[in-house]
Amino acid sequence: MKRFLLVSLLVIVALTGMGQTREFQEICDKYKEHEDVVSLRVNRFGCFFLSLFMPAGKESEVVRNFIRHSSSFQLLVTEGEIVRDVTKEIKNYIKKDQLEELLNVKDKKDEIKIYTLDDKKVIRQLFISVVDGGKEAVFLQVKGKYSMKMIQDLAKVNR
Repeated sequence: MKRFLLVSLLVIVALTGMGQTREFQEICDKYKEHEDVVSLRVNRFGCFFLSLFMPAGKESEVVRNFIRHSSSFQLLVTEGEIVRDVTKEIKNYIKKDQLEELLNVKDKKDEIKIYTLDDKKVIRQLFISVVDGGKEAVFLQVKGKYSMKMIQDLAKVNR
């Protein structure tokens, strides 16, 4: 009986915890059928497959390494009146998942933000938000296991 109660309690705690986090995937699923929204998802196998088509060269090797360490890419592009609604949900997602702002660039009405979710020395997620004055917004979530050196090397590509 004690085991049953313990297992039941653990299941309830797990389910309530999952219900509080709004995944980016859920936001994409909610808006993907809208006329002014484009949604794209690439899973782990797709990431590996994509890395096979990178051209030879040192810079390409850095990008290939990054892609191979990725478990998924999720892209959401919005335009028109839906931008405001999607942006609001994205802000809630960022807050609830406790993503840490890494970079914030603002130029007039345009804004680019990069967030990370890390576990000690390993970065588990990069989230990039590009909002063009409320007319268009692009959101990119990249999940995987990345070292800080890997991110630095990627930032140096094409400089």
